[in-house]
Amino acid sequence: MSNYYQSVWAGCTCLLVAISALQADPPQPAIRAGYAAVNKKDYNEVLLNARLNSAFWVIRPTPKMDFKLDENGRVYSSGIDADADKTFRNYASLSQEQGLDLYAKVGFFKENVEQLNELGSYHKAYVQGPTRYISAGEKPAPGPLEEKYWMGQLLAGAEYVARLSLEYPNIRGFLFDVEMYSGNIMWRQNSSFDDQTFYAVLEKIDADRATPITNEAKAVAIENRYEWLDGQGLLETYFSVQSQLVEEMAVRFRKKIHAINPDLVLGMMPFERNWFYDGWIRGLGTEGKPSLACAELEYGFGVTPTSLAMADYFKQAGWHARYLPGFSFKRLTPDDFANHTRLANQEFGGYWIFTTYSMWQPEPEKLWGPYLMTADRNQFIKVLADSHDQTGGQLDSVYQSDSPLITGNAFYPGSSEGPRDISVTYSVEPDVPFYKDVD
Repeated sequence: MSNYYQSVWAGCTCLLVAISALQADPPQPAIRAGYAAVNKKDYNEVLLNARLNSAFWVIRPTPKMDFKLDENGRVYSSGIDADADKTFRNYASLSQEQGLDLYAKVGFFKENVEQLNELGSYHKAYVQGPTRYISAGEKPAPGPLEEKYWMGQLLAGAEYVARLSLEYPNIRGFLFDVEMYSGNIMWRQNSSFDDQTFYAVLEKIDADRATPITNEAKAVAIENRYEWLDGQGLLETYFSVQSQLVEEMAVRFRKKIHAINPDLVLGMMPFERNWFYDGWIRGLGTEGKPSLACAELEYGFGVTPTSLAMADYFKQAGWHARYLPGFSFKRLTPDDFANHTRLANQEFGGYWIFTTYSMWQPEPEKLWGPYLMTADRNQFIKVLADSHDQTGGQLDSVYQSDSPLITGNAFYPGSSEGPRDISVTYSVEPDVPFYKDVD
């Protein structure tokens, strides 16, 4: 190669490297997080003894809010219950004093359904096609474009957390869980075919077609929409467009929150790849402030090639998103934790654990179902403390070859027998009591 071409090639290479550097998000702070709804000093001490630096803080602000409709039919909150507000502030203050970061996490519960019904009619998700775990038909969950929930209830909870984070800067993020059991839905390639979503997607599809199909679609019964789209060869297009619409909503959601606190991290848990999750994760992230995709793919086996591929996909696709693996005490041994936490530190800058309630609860007989542990809690505390700043874990040999994509919910047992008395100091999600005072 001549000197001239060598110079040109070198210049192109430098330009590509520079472009790549501009597109990449800067290194993000390490997150080693526990997950629970225990608002107590001794719980925080357990996390800190395990050298965890964060808590995924399970809270329910929206059931404690008063919602109304404005003149345009938009949902807004006129305030939050004073006792609940005190509870949240007490724990945020306590955690700040102890040096623990918080990522507030909310979910969708029966109270959310009740509040939506009190606000009047709303578009409900409609399931068809593959129905693993759930049946076909209309669900209590709001449709993916229903603003009364996503830009109403959910946004109000996030705005409350954002305002709180200005007073308590150790509140680093807001996460929401869309395993909407109270809505009787998991977002997969089987939803949503409600009127609002169906016609919004078709409008987008028609914009790129010489011959519109909306009029023909109007004659299709709601229970036949999945099959009709499949017959038209439009099923994948439908999910793709639906993802774009979800992303647009997520962008509006993110701008509302970042108008209050631009430094607040936004994310979703648990994450698995499909039209719904992808749309939200893309929309919630920005350059320099990537969204947080909290997965549970690793519950059963730790980090796998699929975990690494997920994180790599985010980079290759140009998403401003961060993949964070989740581990489970019920499935992994202390030795597993020693290996996979080091690997997670190296590849993802951390991890989260479901559920550190188990690591705090001093009476093992009170643990049941997903709260069970493979060993004594003190073994896990020691392992986590020893490995918190170590890297260099290895993929288990069984995963050195191609690994199938395991859905994040593969290991949910459905229902488990166990104590459900929430009058005592332990809790069984989703029946989490409010603690009015912090020890």
